[in-house]
Amino acid sequence: MQRGGAAPLSTRQRQILPRQIEQALQRAIREQVLQDPEVNPNDHFLININSNRLRHSYHSARMRVREWMNNDLRAQEIMQQISKMLNSNEQFRLDDTFSLHKTKASLALDKLLDLKKSVIKINNDDELCCARALVTMQAYCDVGSRHPDYVNLRRGKPAQARKAKALHQAAGVPEGPCGLPELHTLQRHLTDHQIVVLSLDHNYQIIFKGPRRDKQIVLIKAGEHFHGCNILSAFLGKSNFCIKCEKSYQTDNISHHPCNGKKCPACF
Repeated sequence: MQRGGAAPLSTRQRQILPRQIEQALQRAIREQVLQDPEVNPNDHFLININSNRLRHSYHSARMRVREWMNNDLRAQEIMQQISKMLNSNEQFRLDDTFSLHKTKASLALDKLLDLKKSVIKINNDDELCCARALVTMQAYCDVGSRHPDYVNLRRGKPAQARKAKALHQAAGVPEGPCGLPELHTLQRHLTDHQIVVLSLDHNYQIIFKGPRRDKQIVLIKAGEHFHGCNILSAFLGKSNFCIKCEKSYQTDNISHHPCNGKKCPACF
């Protein structure tokens, strides 16, 4: 959508802009998603909003069509997040443009992750996906993407399972699913690396971040499953991502990064 004129938004315009965008978003979803005869109430969809003026893109959590139709709590929370994000951006002008994408997610989420070249898929039939992702991305950090050790791990060769089990044993973490307590223990063992976990179920937020290190092991958590990620900025669709303040930005000069190293609660 587009607004004419070049002047910065007035106080009144800034107050009504989020509501106008909310109404336009609701119309777009109603017209392009809800009225699609191939869409059923149990289908999932995602909302992505991009603008050069935004401090970071907005990526919604998955939501069922019926939740939006019934204006359930999840739908209300998403609209509140969008309003907070827009209200926190002081650089909007009336001629700014927004790019809105709605993704039907009736297919399994891992099918959507296939579209992201930065995602290193972990395919396993055990409960070691977190450790598998950690050892795979640790190799990526240590030896690079072309080294045979990393290539074998990425392909899910038996070495991946062996190294994952060895990591559990060395860190003193029982083999099985990993939550935040296990991640803290694994982080204490991986002293040369910083573990960073971004959750798709928490509006693409970072839910775990270890002490700062020169090497970052980035994981993507989808539901209860972990995958690796080699370039977090590419996964988020931005040219750069600041691990310290958890913001993405489009310029190569970090001094122009609008949050100046401080996290803005209104954006999350």
